[in-house]
Amino acid sequence: MNKSETDTVQTKSHEEEEAIDSNIIYSEYQAILQNAINCLPPQRQKIFNMSRMKNMSHKEIASESRVS
Repeated sequence: MNKSETDTVQTKSHEEEEAIDSNIIYSEYQAILQNAINCLPPQRQKIFNMSRMKNMSHKEIASESRVS
């Protein structure tokens, strides 16, 4: 293998490591976030999910939750 090929392999390996690290960090973040959401009272969980997961506006959430 020549130097150019070796550099290409090392670059791909480094990029793959970074992708794996990013996936692990994202998974850990998701677990921490879900644990925090689970600690909220049920109504706040519902509102959080409508806002962040369903991308609902404050007005839509208020209407669906029957709050002002």
